[in-house]
Amino acid sequence: MLRHAARAAARAVAAHRPLSHAPKRFGDACFMPMRTAPMRFASTTAGAPTADVFDIKSWTPLMHASSVAEAKAALADASADINFACQHGWTPLIVQSFLNRDAGIVDVLLQHKTINTNAQNNMGATALMLACEEGHTDIVTSLLAHADVQINMQDNAGFSALMLAAQSGHADVVHALLQHPSVDVGLQSLDESTALNAACEGNHVDVVRALLAHPIVQRHIESNKEAIVSWIFSSGEDHLDVVKLLVEHPAIYHGGMPLLVAATTGQMEVVKLLLEQPAIDCNVTDELGISALMLAADGGHANIVERLLKHPDVDCNMQDCQGITALISATMSGHADIVELLAMHPATNVDLCEKEHGATALMVACQEGYLDIVEILAPKADKTIRNKDGYTARDFAEAFGHEDIVEVLES
Repeated sequence: MLRHAARAAARAVAAHRPLSHAPKRFGDACFMPMRTAPMRFASTTAGAPTADVFDIKSWTPLMHASSVAEAKAALADASADINFACQHGWTPLIVQSFLNRDAGIVDVLLQHKTINTNAQNNMGATALMLACEEGHTDIVTSLLAHADVQINMQDNAGFSALMLAAQSGHADVVHALLQHPSVDVGLQSLDESTALNAACEGNHVDVVRALLAHPIVQRHIESNKEAIVSWIFSSGEDHLDVVKLLVEHPAIYHGGMPLLVAATTGQMEVVKLLLEQPAIDCNVTDELGISALMLAADGGHANIVERLLKHPDVDCNMQDCQGITALISATMSGHADIVELLAMHPATNVDLCEKEHGATALMVACQEGYLDIVEILAPKADKTIRNKDGYTARDFAEAFGHEDIVEVLES
């Protein structure tokens, strides 16, 4: 008659891919001047030793300057080249924006009429990118105020200033960038990470909140919904605050995908968050007509079934394209605790039949020999119902040799 079958899982789970694998781009893995001498950089190969990048003696006075007075003195030299690039492409503006010895030095450099605000080092990093990654808000503000600065430039890995600030969790910097009229919140790196992706993975709640409030982020969410939903269910409990922000966004929970995935994977906290949304459709189904209640019942997630049954709009008698209800699904999978939850619900019709054979939940339990489930269903079910072949629940119990079940049906 009926065979146990795995229910259709939501597509977002199968399509799972991490949203970002990017390390901190410039502070750890790129050619750059660190704060200690000799200048070194961390190897991009795990466990490999660090290596000297260059001798700081090759720096110009503008790069060495540690105060506004020193910077002005260096610029007073007629031979000073404000855009000189040393080994690996670092200019005075890039160095000072990264090191932040004195924010006033950057202001002095930006006042120079020939300054190149968008110069890139060999890794594609600009002064703005490095200041954003390091969280130097004052310097970022000064750079953004310059007429020539290009806010959406991307490094060799495709990371923009906004993405780097988001990845590093610098909420003040992110706010400053989002106020710029030209900022592109949907830029993607080479590994398809965005500012929102990076902030989510970094568990930077304030940054995620700021990004979600930006009017243009709506388009990004809608075009990347499956990836975002996938991330929600691959994240750990320590990301719950970020998950809460995401699932509360209408663009995420509309359409039902998160609820279906949460019911499938047993993510109780996510289910609770979703069901708290005023516009949530708790009866949403996938293309096969399978609802969250059916998925949770089949998967044995009793706590989720119980929570769904408490929702005032839940329809516990919905049937999928095969006519299978949540009760039949739970019975097929042998989940007696869930069968009891469903059978106890005042709106549940325990006698609904699936389409192919016309079998009820009681017939399934009798065939499979689930005595505990039969004991739950028998007092509520119509034991005289026959399937399409004319057999009753008792007929199945007898045919499969379940004498203990026959006794229950006769009592």
